[in-house]
Amino acid sequence: MVSNPHRIDLNAVREKRVVFRKPAEKKSGHDPDDLVREIQKILFPVDVLIIMKEAKLRNALEKMIKLKEEKLPGIVARDTRTLIKARETEAMVLSAEMTLRASLMRKETRENLFYREDYPNPDNENWLKWILVEKGEKGDMIFSTEEVPFQKSKFRPYPPSAAL
Repeated sequence: MVSNPHRIDLNAVREKRVVFRKPAEKKSGHDPDDLVREIQKILFPVDVLIIMKEAKLRNALEKMIKLKEEKLPGIVARDTRTLIKARETEAMVLSAEMTLRASLMRKETRENLFYREDYPNPDNENWLKWILVEKGEKGDMIFSTEEVPFQKSKFRPYPPSAAL
């Protein structure tokens, strides 16, 4: 029998629905709006994601991981609207963690885009790269880099030979 690649696995859809609705099944827990305010308090200070420095980035990452591990599993939804907010909040935490980890990884400044106070200069020789993140087998984040194909790009950064 030939399998149909367009066939929808209804059991998988049901399982995903159950997982998606978990916050709505809880009677009490953390409100998504409260968690979003906590995320904002962690990320929005000027010395976290605007004028970056390793110690501040590490501190913010530790706080974000603590929020993810201690509060996010207890997120609750009273209705469909709040359920959507709960899922958006989970995405915010994931995005914040990726951003903080990638910001720690990049040891340079990109003019008008990315400022590391502890690495104030561009480093095209080592960092004219994209930082990629993938989901590992255990759900962990796996980071790698890829050279920027600036020869093919309409918007070209200075090539490594023109750095500084």
